[in-house]
Amino acid sequence: MLCQPGVTIVSSSERNADEDQRSMRCSPALTNLDGDTIFDRLQPPIRWEVTPVLRDDLRRLHVGVGRPSYRDLETAADRAGLGLSRQSAANLLTGTGTPRWKTVEAFVRVCWAIGRVGPKDELTRLASLTEWQERYSAEFDRDDVGASGSLPPLSLGVAGPWRLTPIDGAAPPIPPQAALSYLLSARYRVVPFLARGAELDSLTSWRDGGPSEAARLVHAPGGHGKTRLADRFAALSRKAGWTTTAAAPYRPGTPGRRHAGGQDMVVIDYAERWPMQDLVDLMTALHDRSKRLRVLLLSRYSGTWWQILRAELTSLGVVADPTPLPPIALTPELRRETFVAARDAFAERLELPPDMATSVATPPYLGDGYFSRALTLHMAALVAVHAATTGQLPPADQSALSRYLLDRERLHWHRLHAKGHAAPGVDGAVTVAAGTMARLVYVATTTGPLDHDDARKAVTAALEDPSAADRMLRDHRVCYPPAEQRLALEPLYPDLLGEDFVALMTLGHQVAAFEADPWATDAPMRLVGASNAAPPWTPRLIATLAEAARRWPHLATEVLNPLLRLRPELAALAGGPALAGLLSLPGLEPPALEAVRENLAQRGLPEFHPARAIVTERLTDYYLGGPTIFGVTAIRRGQSGVRHAIAGNLRRALVELTEAVDEARELARILPNHHGDEALAGHLLNLAGVVTQIDRLDEAETLAREALALARQVAERDPHTRRALARALTNTAIILRRRGQLDNGLRHAEEAEDILRDLASTDPQIEEDYAQCLMTIAASHQALGNLKVAGESVNNALQTFTRLDGAYPGRYRDRRARALLLTAELHFLSNQPGEAARALFAAVPLLRPLAAAMPATYERMLALTLRNLGTMLMVTDRPTEAIEFALEAIDMGRKFRTVEPHEGSAELAQALITGSGVMASVERDRDSLAFIEEAVRILEDLSTSDPRHDRSLEIARGNLKLARKRLSGGLE
Repeated sequence: MLCQPGVTIVSSSERNADEDQRSMRCSPALTNLDGDTIFDRLQPPIRWEVTPVLRDDLRRLHVGVGRPSYRDLETAADRAGLGLSRQSAANLLTGTGTPRWKTVEAFVRVCWAIGRVGPKDELTRLASLTEWQERYSAEFDRDDVGASGSLPPLSLGVAGPWRLTPIDGAAPPIPPQAALSYLLSARYRVVPFLARGAELDSLTSWRDGGPSEAARLVHAPGGHGKTRLADRFAALSRKAGWTTTAAAPYRPGTPGRRHAGGQDMVVIDYAERWPMQDLVDLMTALHDRSKRLRVLLLSRYSGTWWQILRAELTSLGVVADPTPLPPIALTPELRRETFVAARDAFAERLELPPDMATSVATPPYLGDGYFSRALTLHMAALVAVHAATTGQLPPADQSALSRYLLDRERLHWHRLHAKGHAAPGVDGAVTVAAGTMARLVYVATTTGPLDHDDARKAVTAALEDPSAADRMLRDHRVCYPPAEQRLALEPLYPDLLGEDFVALMTLGHQVAAFEADPWATDAPMRLVGASNAAPPWTPRLIATLAEAARRWPHLATEVLNPLLRLRPELAALAGGPALAGLLSLPGLEPPALEAVRENLAQRGLPEFHPARAIVTERLTDYYLGGPTIFGVTAIRRGQSGVRHAIAGNLRRALVELTEAVDEARELARILPNHHGDEALAGHLLNLAGVVTQIDRLDEAETLAREALALARQVAERDPHTRRALARALTNTAIILRRRGQLDNGLRHAEEAEDILRDLASTDPQIEEDYAQCLMTIAASHQALGNLKVAGESVNNALQTFTRLDGAYPGRYRDRRARALLLTAELHFLSNQPGEAARALFAAVPLLRPLAAAMPATYERMLALTLRNLGTMLMVTDRPTEAIEFALEAIDMGRKFRTVEPHEGSAELAQALITGSGVMASVERDRDSLAFIEEAVRILEDLSTSDPRHDRSLEIARGNLKLARKRLSGGLE
């Protein structure tokens, strides 16, 4: 089949988005294989019984937390992002099946979540991961727990959804090929710790005096030096005889160790990102485990979340107090001193001669209050020194600092890629291009370090190329060596720079010198996935986007609004403190806020009370504007959704149109009249069109039928709306045809034709609707096998679109092209390849300017048309003419592969198969063999992870045999 019409997008202000297109299934010249796709044979699973001891302990744990049902266990696991199905839980408790450590671990963690197991509970032993791991390894005589990195994440003898690791005080060496940004990381301590004498004295007094258990919150915006201060204080505390550990949310496989309680100092960085209950549980677990306990929490902000936590800690007998961390350099003199210290440290590291280092002047823009923070002063110093080492002029203003550093990151990626291109397989080289590395860095910055399995899942979700995930992770590791070797996806540090990178990658900023990547707009949606179970990196993802949106408002409008509208439950996963900051962003719009409010209403935990108050206040201010705002917002959303659909951005279109439908539905409820019903019907049809294009046909039919019922009611009250009724009928007809209801779909299309014939006029919009209806009728007749009738309808439509395009140049170019493609398909089905080629010839010059203007929508359509045209010319004995089009299709396939490696590779393989056939038909056998060999290599790689390509691989291998025979003279 050459093409198939899809669903019309209806809007009073936008032209309709049209039919989707399928590839022509005619066989290339060398194809000679038939038969079904070959599927891999499945091996029966090995039965491995759970031992009675392990089973009994699992049962006791299950009973101890209230005997939750299998359904409750699965639901709790989904909410926590753990992989535990009802069947897996049943197998564990009945002693059936093959127990994997991850399943046992997930079961224990779900029981924690349901039962809130604490250290004073009788179930502590049964909830200790260390004991579970030891028992699992001993009873099954397996060492895969350690092999997978799952070592006891415990210290201080405390179990829970966190890890406690020693702070040893040693600064690790910077990896030899590390990017320039590594010099800014507090972890490597390139710049010596200066000042903060008053703050250290205050912390020392807090540590050594007062009660036996105390907690302190040090809060300040990012870049103030909280982590550096905590590291320095921990080092001083170790010298004073304290045992220092760092607490972080649990990450499977993180090593830890036990020791006896004494004087214990625990540092919790990014405290605002922790779930409130986990912080309370950790403090409860630490309670009474040490002779003296100090917990130092670091956060970007305090607020109501801290007041709630402080009350909880007070009830435990823990004295808790907050203290803000002031900027390190409030005066010009302090800024200069801090800059000079950082300059000298960076100059030594970058091997800048001392005389040149001293000549690096203090930038004039340090007088800006932005440079009162330690990090911004360090960034200014690093940029100035690096510019001196390369002979460049440093940026003239502070706004260019991040851009300068990010440009150096890109150059770093490019050099490593060039190294790998020049010498494949050499150590320290990468195989992915800089554009792909930028996407990997985006993923790493928003997800944080992950174990290899989770990192692979994250990269696969974001870049949609599972076959290349391991290779991309290896390449990213070369550019950004992880702090822990067993982990992957080391983020771009420091946080401020990473957040700037995420923002600059996303469309909507005004920095002309930094090109955004359209991929980044939908990357968060890809990362969280479509299922209800949020992946483990979700809290960091939301927190990073929210924090970056404080300085880059376009992240709220372009990313957070659509994300939270579709997945409001993700907001709560960021934790109460981060959630409150998220909901305070001025760019969040009412539909997203309303969705989050409804989700929070189902959560009774105190940590969400501040967030609920914030969202209620913001929505109250919004609703006071009256219902008219709903109508205006719905129109704006609807128009935006249509534009995104036309541009091929279906994910964003789905979000916008869903919001438009919800708001239009509310408007119709508040103001029940035919205007509200008509608007709702239009939005429903537009949404049905997008839903159809992503193959959710059941939902599309439901939406279309609701829209059609509304349109009929409105038309009965107001005959002037019959045109809208005809559009509803046309769209419904298309969906019914896609659903296989061919006769029913045809009846709807013919009813629309009758209405539009009665409305016949010189109005180009009505003529356009009528011609589009004829296209739908033609497609219906084609599906029913009535090719002659279909040809008559599409010919009439083509004449109308041609006339309209002449009257309004360029406006109907896409309609003409699609009508020509349907014409070509009908000729092909009628065994008229010459006529099909003629129609395709006419479509190509129409599609070229469309593909240049809107590549997401039309570029692949052009490539497919070129490929089909090459095939038609080949089968009509015009192979010389076919060469040009076949080669162009191959070139476009190579381009697609660089943008979308998985899908682009599949398209390139098909173009290569066609090109091989064309080359064989003109006796260019070596070129034919080269093309088909490349196609086989691509398809072999694709088929390892996607069986949909097995049939194409089978065809390509058959063609390869024929090409080799032809080249060897064995085939005439």
